[in-house]
Amino acid sequence: MPAPDSPASPANPPAARVTPPAAHRIPHVLNAHGDDRSDDWYWLRDRDDPDVIAYLEADNQYADAAPAPLAPLRERRLGVGQAFAVRVRRGALLRSDASGANRK
Repeated sequence: MPAPDSPASPANPPAARVTPPAAHRIPHVLNAHGDDRSDDWYWLRDRDDPDVIAYLEADNQYADAAPAPLAPLRERRLGVGQAFAVRVRRGALLRSDASGANRK
């Protein structure tokens, strides 16, 4: 059973899955030095093509939305890291070395 604070636990039901945009394939044959090769995504090179711009905007939206369900976990981990840094700065952290000596 997952830990209660994991993203997929009963306390935190999984968010709706976000699907990445699918770039359509347009076959394009490139010939260099007598060799032919196919590049189905050659059309993405045209930066002024409205289809390319639409695809890139959809991909950016996906890149923003995909990690969104992890935001609470990221914020909590950030808080733990900040609390640890404060304890280290104040010297409240006990650290043992190989000799077993502790420092306050």
